[in-house]
Amino acid sequence: MIRTKTRIFTVLTVGVLALAGCTGGDENPAPTPSAQESAPSDGGGGTSYATEGPGEKDSEGTTECKADDSDQEVPTEAPKADAWPEVNGVGVPVSDSYGPTNREGEVWTCFSHSPTGALFAAAYLQAGISSADVREEYITDDPAVEDGDGEPSTGTSLRGYKITAYDESSVSVELVFETASSGESALVATPTTLYWDEGWTSTQESFTSSQPRQVTGLAGYTQWSVGS
Repeated sequence: MIRTKTRIFTVLTVGVLALAGCTGGDENPAPTPSAQESAPSDGGGGTSYATEGPGEKDSEGTTECKADDSDQEVPTEAPKADAWPEVNGVGVPVSDSYGPTNREGEVWTCFSHSPTGALFAAAYLQAGISSADVREEYITDDPAVEDGDGEPSTGTSLRGYKITAYDESSVSVELVFETASSGESALVATPTTLYWDEGWTSTQESFTSSQPRQVTGLAGYTQWSVGS
């Protein structure tokens, strides 16, 4: 595994926040809930989702992955999340069916090998990529970091998605986040590509070559946010 001294900057803490407040001259974004809403750690149900904690081990000591791979349709409606716990200040969807079904500290693994599983993985990775442990688990070509973990994101919420390409080996998805800064809000689309290798992974290039861009609404995207 290649290790360099190049730090991977999370889109949420760098690209998204850099665009926050840059709404002058654009059309008004489509109505969305306020970015200041906090995502409940239990999805509003009063309990943590069932798969929190380390997964079960098989006879060889390998953690079993119990995510459901049966649904291979690209989701055209927002998939149901069992909860929306916060990762670095951002509420992310989790599901007993689509993953992550294994959760140890900051590192959540085992998403289903399906379009919806990749979508859940992308939402988690966009929020968690500032963690060195998460990078080491998911970024195959550069998990190294010089300085330590990034700061939690504030005022940022997932609002929608669009899967732009999918096959059994890779998925390309755009996630739209609403972010607020200095009293202004903006919707920002963040492209991400994940690759399947006994689990969804990504690369440094996927995060550094695809720059986030501001969008003026959710037309063309499926709305997906806490509580949906």
